[in-house]
Amino acid sequence: MTIKKLFTMSAIGLAMGVISASAMADGDGFVEDYVTNPYGQVWKNSFGECWRDRFAATNEMLPECGYETPAEPEVVKADPPAPAKCPELIVLGKLHFSFDSAAVHPDDKAMLEEARDFIRAEVPAGCYKTDSVLITGHTDSVGPEAYNEKLSLQRADAVADYLRSIGVQANLITEGKGESEPVADNSTKEGRAQNRRVVIDINTSNN
Repeated sequence: MTIKKLFTMSAIGLAMGVISASAMADGDGFVEDYVTNPYGQVWKNSFGECWRDRFAATNEMLPECGYETPAEPEVVKADPPAPAKCPELIVLGKLHFSFDSAAVHPDDKAMLEEARDFIRAEVPAGCYKTDSVLITGHTDSVGPEAYNEKLSLQRADAVADYLRSIGVQANLITEGKGESEPVADNSTKEGRAQNRRVVIDINTSNN
């Protein structure tokens, strides 16, 4: 090694020692593992590279030393769960009766079996189904009003009895409205046939 090279290396070492000593005298001396000047700035060489202290043990990556600040991970917010789709209110209003009769028509028994299956079925989580089922009987306008009220209740009771006979164990509430709530014209044969009916209300909704 020549005397010139030795002098040069000694000069560099002396300069680093002076810088380090001056920095330590003015403050912390090091920013994490980076050598700083007396003003607290990271010291860089002529190539713009930051000087680091080989004895420090930190992984801090300063942006002024060419390190990119890691981007914050994108937080994806999950959409709130959609409310449960609940079965709608079921109204069976097509149970029709012969004139002056409270007997369940054979053609209506298949529909009553569907009503039984719905009453017994579990509703989705978040939905509510009433424990009671309302069964309402109706008549046409032929005959005394008091008689029709009694007949309409008998029709409702007949439907409730049939539902129980095919396995329905819910609380069945019956009532008779007589001729007070017609859905068709009582002046025609067809209209009177539509008014002789029983309606089953099975109420479900979001709880």
